[in-house]
Amino acid sequence: MFRDVTVLTLGTGLAQLINIGSAPLLSRLYSPKDFGILAIFLAIVGISSTLVTLRYETAILIPKSSSESANIVITSILLALSISGLLILMSVIFNDQILKMLGVVKIKEWIHVVFVVSGLTAITVTIQNWLNREKRYVAIVIIRIAQSTFTVVFAITFYYLNQEDLGLIGSQNLSLILTFMIASCFIFNLKRKFDLKKIPLVLYDYRNAPKFLLPTAILDVISLQLPILMMANLFGEEMGGQFSMSWRVLAIPLSLVGMSVGQVFLQRFSLLKDDPKSAKDLLQKTWILLFIAGTVPTLTIFSGGKEIFQLIFGEEWLTAGVIASILSPMALIIFVSSPTSGAYIILGMQKYSLIFGVLTTIYRPFCLLYGYFMEDLFIGLKIWVMLEIIVVIFYQYLAWQKLKDSCINN
Repeated sequence: MFRDVTVLTLGTGLAQLINIGSAPLLSRLYSPKDFGILAIFLAIVGISSTLVTLRYETAILIPKSSSESANIVITSILLALSISGLLILMSVIFNDQILKMLGVVKIKEWIHVVFVVSGLTAITVTIQNWLNREKRYVAIVIIRIAQSTFTVVFAITFYYLNQEDLGLIGSQNLSLILTFMIASCFIFNLKRKFDLKKIPLVLYDYRNAPKFLLPTAILDVISLQLPILMMANLFGEEMGGQFSMSWRVLAIPLSLVGMSVGQVFLQRFSLLKDDPKSAKDLLQKTWILLFIAGTVPTLTIFSGGKEIFQLIFGEEWLTAGVIASILSPMALIIFVSSPTSGAYIILGMQKYSLIFGVLTTIYRPFCLLYGYFMEDLFIGLKIWVMLEIIVVIFYQYLAWQKLKDSCINN
């Protein structure tokens, strides 16, 4: 496991280094409002890309047979193409209604592109899940580095070509298209393994994905992305940009280490599902490892977020530093929890994920609304942090307790 985590961590680290290294430049080329509009765009992409595969891609690691797993990959890709195409058609027919319903008039010219990007994003994620199953971690690293590099290069290029309107959103779109093309090159071997006639069987055998995981995932991504949309609508696009920048910085440890650990953890955990004692030990060791890795960055931001953001990103980003200080304890607990949340899938606890998804979808927007009515965003954020920590700890405790009970029964 250590070697695989190291490969993914170093590769993801390089991809994040590109993002981090360019952030001080991009934060001076583009305003908080520009980043706020980008955050709105990515929030819609995040929600719709979660929907289009019906979460069948989460089952790729489960089958013992490589051919059965390949059938799940193809099923997920076909679903992504079909549903994203339907969303594009709906956006053409009901353009104004969708914009008003979501409160995203600022991205009117991009609304059709959102669903194209969503489909490509979902397919790229599906391919990475397949590569994870096949232990092709170098390929995953190439995909991540390519996307980070393309995004930064295009954003800088658009600015110096006086194309700021394309800027951040345009760079995201072009980089994703190129990344998708690169990712597609890694799945040519699938044509020897999948059987289109078995797709109906896949849809039936893994029906728990749309039944339990899809509602949970939709609720989860909405509860994560809705604050961005609400922030922009309640407090303005600039505040949405400040919040987005603070969260991007706080997510660095998660994307640098957490994603790599999470992919390897899920692969290893799936192999130990019939050995609850070993699975419990792996879960506990992963928590400890992640907590140790995340403590120093969290304490640094918590104690000096305002000064750090001012120094690195410029005077315009002081508010982002204050927000980051408030959110840092929550970021740590998510950093520890998120990579191991896939244990719920392997343990067949999807219905509990749905319950927690409903809960978070309720309290996260409520916290921001409370801050809005109190005319103090920071109060709402502090309540959010407190509730999030309590819920995440209880969420992980249930998985650990199930493994503990299984050990006793065995």
